[in-house]
Amino acid sequence: MNNQKEEPKVVNKNDTSGCDEISLEELKNICEEYRNNAEEYQKKSEEYLKNLKSLKAEFENYRKRERQFRDSFIKSSNRDLILKILPVMDDMDNAILESKKNEVHQSYVEGAELIYRKLLNILEKEG
Repeated sequence: MNNQKEEPKVVNKNDTSGCDEISLEELKNICEEYRNNAEEYQKKSEEYLKNLKSLKAEFENYRKRERQFRDSFIKSSNRDLILKILPVMDDMDNAILESKKNEVHQSYVEGAELIYRKLLNILEKEG
């Protein structure tokens, strides 16, 4: 009898590649290789997830900055428009007052007052 322990053989009945027997050591090596590959893929997956989360946070910050810029731009534009309209409003107010003094046709005065009130309402709503 030989003192060396014989390695058990694993028989793969489903394998049609021609290799019906595989040693336990070979099977362990294959399992270790799959385990290493799985760990490598897990690390890559975690890295991709980390990068995705980082990009998502960056994009959210970008959206916030853009929204703030847009809001600031709109407020600035509104302010500029209001500053341009205010002298026109003053002129309309003066014209209405003078029209009332000089007895200009009443329908003209009423129309000018209506336009003036509408513009005033818009300015009040916009700040």
